[in-house]
Amino acid sequence: FGVAGSGHNDAVALLLLVRSRLAVIRKRGAWSAAALGLSALLKLFPISLLPLFARRLRPSHLLIPPALMTAGYLPYLAAGSNLVVSARQYAERWRSNDSIFAVMVWCAERSGIAPLLKSWCDDFGINSLYSQPHLLAREAAALIALTVLGWLTLRQWRSGDEPSRAIFLFIGLVLILQPALHPWYLLWILPWLCLYTSPAWLLLTGLIPLAYLDAAWVRWVEYLPFYALLAVSLVVELPPNRRHSR
Repeated sequence: FGVAGSGHNDAVALLLLVRSRLAVIRKRGAWSAAALGLSALLKLFPISLLPLFARRLRPSHLLIPPALMTAGYLPYLAAGSNLVVSARQYAERWRSNDSIFAVMVWCAERSGIAPLLKSWCDDFGINSLYSQPHLLAREAAALIALTVLGWLTLRQWRSGDEPSRAIFLFIGLVLILQPALHPWYLLWILPWLCLYTSPAWLLLTGLIPLAYLDAAWVRWVEYLPFYALLAVSLVVELPPNRRHSR
């Protein structure tokens, strides 16, 4: 619905991301980097996946995505800061159909940490965004995602495995941490489900259109079975010696 009916370009960006991944398998590093850069021109998110490709690309290839993005933005430099105003507004304000992010906001509200941080920043003359708990939750979600990306990158670098599973895990994490999880965002996980079967994610892709109803009960129907299945999958995937260890 979101792609065909609302004109979102996620499908094209995702196609280029998958093309980038296929080029790595075929050992065409320059083509892989170029496809990733073009994907990031359509949606900024794919550029965060570049570290997961690093072991499979030459150092010179790593310069291609930022170079393509720079070239794509050059004609619009006259817009100045307006180039990023929509991304900034999304980062600071948008919330819709969230799950873990809603729990983070609730914890920030109950802990009282946001006013303390705001007071501390004011005392030192620092321009603070922590006057609102949801902004603190956004910072926490971003920190978690970056930490996991760093861990996946290090693991990928040490193992030398293909980055597909790392991409799958990172995209999944970003989706569940989203302050706004629109139905078309689930497109990003679908290609990787062809490689790594996940009943939880398959179920969520079927339930996510309920978000269009914009009712309070929808999130319970979407996320309770999803997280239950996800928890079961994690337990089943644990090695026996870890599953039964105390």
